[in-house]
Amino acid sequence: MSENVEAGWETLYSQSKTTAEDYFFFARALLEKEDIKYSAADVIALAQVMAYDLRTTAILVSAQKIKAAIEHWAMVYDRT
Repeated sequence: MSENVEAGWETLYSQSKTTAEDYFFFARALLEKEDIKYSAADVIALAQVMAYDLRTTAILVSAQKIKAAIEHWAMVYDRT
């Protein structure tokens, strides 16, 4: 996965629809394996949890990069 976004808005919009579809179908497949009754709302809720988890990870990676950049500049500033 690339850490730099190089796509335009049209591509990003298209990818977001595909990603949502992927989450939905994966969540449905997970629930189908269980011996429980489930509804479309359950599938959507599970897909949403998976999407939130990826978003949280992306935010964490961004925060780590910002931290590293701040530490780098602090070290450079201390040397001058």
